[in-house]
Amino acid sequence: MLRYRIKGILVYLVYNIILLTISFLLNRFYQMLIFVLFYSFIQNCFYYRFHADTIQDDPIKAVRLCKFITIGVEITYLALCNNLNISIYSNLFIIFLIALLNCLLEFSIESITIKQEDLRNREKLIILCKKAKLTKNATDRMIMKYIDGKTYQEIADLECVDLQTIKMSINRSRNKIFKKQD
Repeated sequence: MLRYRIKGILVYLVYNIILLTISFLLNRFYQMLIFVLFYSFIQNCFYYRFHADTIQDDPIKAVRLCKFITIGVEITYLALCNNLNISIYSNLFIIFLIALLNCLLEFSIESITIKQEDLRNREKLIILCKKAKLTKNATDRMIMKYIDGKTYQEIADLECVDLQTIKMSINRSRNKIFKKQD
C-alpha cells in the first residue's frame, strides 16, 4: 500500500514539474503555479465535482478520460492566460470560474443521466414512487411512460383522459420523486 502511495505521489510530482516547465517556456510559470496550488483547493469548496466515472462505466476508460480532461483543463487555462498579463486576483477568478464550470457540469450530468437511469429501472422506479408516496394511478402512469415506453397520448387514450392531464400528472410525479431523492 505504501509503495502504491509513493508511486502516486511521484507521478503527481513529475506531472506537475513537466507542466510547470512547459508553462515556464511559455513565460507563464507564475500563472500555472497559482493554478497548481489553488485549483484543487477551490474545486473542493464546491459540493459537486466532475468525475469521469459519471459518464463512463468502465473504470480504466474513466481514469484515462479523467487524465485527458485534466490535461485539457490545464491547457485551456494556459491558453486563456497566454496572451494576458493579469493580476494574481484575476488568475484566481479564472480558476474559480473553471472550478464553477466543473461543478455545474457534474450537477447537470448527474441530474440528467443518473435520474433518467433510475426511471428506466422498474424496481428502482417502484421504490422511488413509494418513497415519494405516489398513488397507484400515478405509479402506473410512470411505469407506462418510462418502463413500457408509451407516449403521453397512448397513456391518455388508455385511461380515457385528456392529454394535458397525463402530462401534468407525470411531471408532478417526476418532481415529487426527484425532490424525495435529493
